[in-house]
Amino acid sequence: QQIFRLFGCYGNVMKIKIFYSNPENALVEFQDNTQAMLAKTHLNNCPFMDSNIFVTISKSPIIINTPYIPETNKFLGDFSDSKEHRYKIAGSKNFRNIAPPSPVLHLSNLCDDKDENFYKDLFKNHGTVKKSLVLKGEPKSMLLQMENIRQSVEVLVNFHNYDIDGKFLKVSFSKYQVIKD
Repeated sequence: QQIFRLFGCYGNVMKIKIFYSNPENALVEFQDNTQAMLAKTHLNNCPFMDSNIFVTISKSPIIINTPYIPETNKFLGDFSDSKEHRYKIAGSKNFRNIAPPSPVLHLSNLCDDKDENFYKDLFKNHGTVKKSLVLKGEPKSMLLQMENIRQSVEVLVNFHNYDIDGKFLKVSFSKYQVIKD
């Protein structure tokens, strides 16, 4: 799920196959080649979990469901019908807001009855929030600056589509590297 959320920032992830014999390696299948190239460009050498990830384009364009690894196996995930795809609608504003990993996150679909401090507290176990800024004209979105990219990645993979009182929080990387005073 965390791999799906991270790579899903750059396209619609169809399948993920983690290698049984070498679980530090995986294949991620995208809806199209352009999305795969975006992921490679932006995520190569990105901090993730306890190391940095190395992204290359596979020789195989699709992940084949092999009979010895059933779909229920934890090493193969089929996300082709996921409701979490960010790019379901061609030409949506999501395509214009693709950004490389950044310490600054864009949060949207915020709850009306929750303030800035609620969201800062929500992420405190995943890093240090250095700054936050509620966006004017967009009362249901804000920018949140974590201490570093590793922490922002951790917040994104753990809290994108997080259910808060029936609303699903949307988390993405911001085009900004810092929130200016």
